Amino acid sequence: MDSELPVFPNLTSLVLGAGYVGWEWLSQFLEKSPCLESLVFKEGYQSEHYRDEYYEEGDSEGDDKPLLCHPPEDVPSCLRSNLMVIKFVNFQGDDGELKMMEYFLRNAKVLEKLLIQTDGTVDECFDMGAAGLAVAEQQLEVTTKLLMLPRNSKTCQIEFVIRRYDFCTRSFY
Repeated sequence: MDSELPVFPNLTSLVLGAGYVGWEWLSQFLEKSPCLESLVFKEGYQSEHYRDEYYEEGDSEGDDKPLLCHPPEDVPSCLRSNLMVIKFVNFQGDDGELKMMEYFLRNAKVLEKLLIQTDGTVDECFDMGAAGLAVAEQQLEVTTKLLMLPRNSKTCQIEFVIRRYDFCTRSFY
């Protein structure tokens, strides 16, 4: 960040829209929001928009190689004392999102609920066969990984919401 962020002492709820949200920016913003109770990632975590410094040496943004993503060492005060709800909309389950979930679950001491919403594309009008089964298996794998992550909060519940898109009615349900 080029400039110092002000403190947001009265901010209790934050909704982040679409776009890149890097660890550096997010950790600084959370540190400046000591009373934050609710955090929503409205468009998921845009991990495909990492800047060059997050890639391993010799890799480029065009490569499909693993990222070197380093969460902050210092845990923001809101995670230690106030953050109770985190919501991810449009969760894809990629490595960047899973890394972020692991960080929040490991460090949010009073977290009560982690709500993860993903949009499915199951067409109820047609038999999806192997494609539908592959999607279900992928969702089960990501769900299992999330449920196995260690949690700092003893009362944290992880809730999954899968919105399905029905091509017949052209709507989510």
